[in-house]
Amino acid sequence: MAAKLSPDAARAAMRASAVEGAFASASDNAGTSFLSLYGLAMGATPAQLGVLAALPNLLSNVLQVPWALVTERLGRRRQIMLIGALGGRLLWLPLVFLPWISPSPAAAVQLMMAAVALRSAVAAMTGPAWTSLMADLVPRRVRGVYFANRNALINVAALGATLLAGLLLEVGGEPGGYQLIYAFCVVMGAAAAVYMARMPDLPWEGREAAEPATPETRTWRVRWRRTVAVFRRAPNFNRYCGTTFIWTLGVHLPAPLFAVYFVRDLGGAEAAWGIVTAANFAATVLAQRYWGLLTQRFGEKRIMLLSGVGAAVLPFLWLLIPVPSLAIAVNGLGGFFWAGYNLASFNLLLELAPPVRRTTYVALYNTTVGLGATAGPLLGGFGAAAAGIPLVLVVSGVVRFVGLWLFARTVEQPMVPMTAADLLPLWVKWWRQMGTRAVMTRLRVSLRPRPAARRPNRRNPGRGPAAGRDKEVGRGGRTLPGGPSD
Repeated sequence: MAAKLSPDAARAAMRASAVEGAFASASDNAGTSFLSLYGLAMGATPAQLGVLAALPNLLSNVLQVPWALVTERLGRRRQIMLIGALGGRLLWLPLVFLPWISPSPAAAVQLMMAAVALRSAVAAMTGPAWTSLMADLVPRRVRGVYFANRNALINVAALGATLLAGLLLEVGGEPGGYQLIYAFCVVMGAAAAVYMARMPDLPWEGREAAEPATPETRTWRVRWRRTVAVFRRAPNFNRYCGTTFIWTLGVHLPAPLFAVYFVRDLGGAEAAWGIVTAANFAATVLAQRYWGLLTQRFGEKRIMLLSGVGAAVLPFLWLLIPVPSLAIAVNGLGGFFWAGYNLASFNLLLELAPPVRRTTYVALYNTTVGLGATAGPLLGGFGAAAAGIPLVLVVSGVVRFVGLWLFARTVEQPMVPMTAADLLPLWVKWWRQMGTRAVMTRLRVSLRPRPAARRPNRRNPGRGPAAGRDKEVGRGGRTLPGGPSD
């Protein structure tokens, strides 16, 4: 756990994780944001776009539990993370050479499906090991603020990468622009691996002691029964996984169709899709700190319900867009709500997953998410081909609300009471509480020249100008997070 590291080493490891996340986000988001349009340029149909989105999710998430069992058996989380992260992002390379190696447009679509599926299967190796390591590395009391700051950095990188990808597409055209995008993804993925290698491989205190292998315990039937018995120990976690499946199914029904809807139905330009996607990331960056403080104060479930309502309304807002330029505003609003939901849902996962065999629990959660993310695009793609994209958007919104309602009713976590005033940004609350006259008084005082610092009292050092600094320092002499410097 984090206690095994010195404070300086723990902070360095968390900084390395934040920078790694930025490069990884640039690689992943630049690649996935334009995958549907690349397939469309290669001649893919809406049903094939659904398969293109569903097949990688299926393979990557079906392999979550096997990868978790491998991680638990080997116990080398950092090495497994490196293999999965670097290998998965280097597999963007086939998309760079796709127009040159495919004999026909139909073959190009099939090769794209195979390459993206293989990439996702290898990258799935990273998930359980990374989540388990971060749970041991980041203390519980600072997770809300730390992951909010890390997510803000990640989304800044995603914003810049998406804008750059749109520029590369405009400069390179079709298909050269897409080839430049995925070459950029490979470079960013390699840089992410460099910083991931700087993270420590902490002792795994939550790992169960290995039992001596016998012919009776080597059978898959016995191992499967033991794995099922582990999940029965956490019924609240299992209910969380069940409601997450329904929510994810609704979210991913139109997932590969938004770009197609923007280009074909609304008449937007393909290169402008980068700006629409960038609006989502920009809003996410601005909202991370806001949601992080609320999550730390009111708990994960409360914030998931609050932001989840906004995320469930988004498909209906897409139907109300009369011109493609308004998609920027809708996607920006979506970034605001998804910033809160994703942050809170990840922290709730760390909270509900028992420390013992956490990688297996995380793998089960990721598998559940993957099944929803697999079935959603398949149903959405065939539904769009049969009845049109607008109907898929309506069904998506309804299923999201059903999943959110079930989550509220079944998943247990204490919730601190909240009022509407608590949702206001901190500076607005401060202005209302202090009043205009008090604020101006404080402003005038702050503009006055400061008196010269007095020399410390040698007889009583506690009365010098350094007195009072201890209140900014937490336990063990470390500065508490969440201050103005953060």
